[in-house]
Amino acid sequence: MCKPLPLLVFAVSLALLGGPACRADEPAERGPYLQDLRTDRITVLWTTKDPCMGRVRWGEAGAEPQELAEPLPARRHRIVIEGLAPGKEYSYRIVSGEEEGDLHAFRAAVEPGTPFTFVVYGDTRSNGKVHRRIAEAIRKERPLFLLHTGDLVSNGSKTAVWDDFFDEGRDLLAESPIYPALGNHEHDADDYFEAFELPGTERWYSFDVGDAHFLALDSNMSYLTSGRQRDFLRRDLEDHATSPWSFAYFHHPPYCTSENGIRDLEAMLLRATLLPPLEKLHVTAVFNGHNHNYQHSLVKGIHYVTTAGGGAGLYDMGDAESWTVTRAKAHHYTRVSVAPDLVTVTAIDLDGKTIEEFTIEPEQ
Repeated sequence: MCKPLPLLVFAVSLALLGGPACRADEPAERGPYLQDLRTDRITVLWTTKDPCMGRVRWGEAGAEPQELAEPLPARRHRIVIEGLAPGKEYSYRIVSGEEEGDLHAFRAAVEPGTPFTFVVYGDTRSNGKVHRRIAEAIRKERPLFLLHTGDLVSNGSKTAVWDDFFDEGRDLLAESPIYPALGNHEHDADDYFEAFELPGTERWYSFDVGDAHFLALDSNMSYLTSGRQRDFLRRDLEDHATSPWSFAYFHHPPYCTSENGIRDLEAMLLRATLLPPLEKLHVTAVFNGHNHNYQHSLVKGIHYVTTAGGGAGLYDMGDAESWTVTRAKAHHYTRVSVAPDLVTVTAIDLDGKTIEEFTIEPEQ
């Protein structure tokens, strides 16, 4: 039987407007979190349970806030803040319907010649309490942005674990944009690609901040031998051969010692596929995850740092190899400070103690 006309008009109107308004007492379901850090703009993302109008109020400290609004109600909210000045700090809050979010701060990307700090961490899956503590500790560092070496969640096909990931890192992700690499536990799930706005294919991509070039790769076996990824890697490194600093990151470590980690055959395949271009143009450092501990290896003048202590259960480390510099079975994160003439890498455990600190100087 046909619906009465008033109900039909109401249903059509509701569909066009995106559904009911957010309840006044209902905060964002996920986020806010930041993406696409530039010197002049940044992207704010968040989701709400019900469709509603999304707004962002933002500005410099002490200045009258500006407001940006979406054109239509939505559950997935996306607002780009433009007109930023390089390296300057701004504050913002999201507004979902009539619900105001907390006040957060971020910095615009810096120009070449300006020092900055970023943090690398990984394998945040499977232990929300540890991940939350790691995220809180990283937030106190106030990094410009984050690199994640993969295995953000335990099963990328389950939306609930993504909600957990964003909840455990809520305040950190609201203030420091995150650039992840795909791990094996993401399972190529749609939730991963829907959650993030990354450059290029989103599976492998690159970006620049200040004096540094960053390169994210997919080390999962289904894409490790991909001709498209190898072509991208070769062209990207050639195009950025003059960058003062260059950092690559992907999930599986080519040099590492762990009893429960990567198998020798996988490591050999990694060394045969991804490493030759990185070695040829001598990247500054390579960051990896997968083996749940901290390890620093040095091979052919390149520093390989496995920083996979973001929450997952820790692995025993096995016997040291000739390339081994430092190892620690500990939950941790890795802080990287970049200056025009020096890079300082510091691994820090959950108690705030330094596991290792080393420096890298520019090639002569």
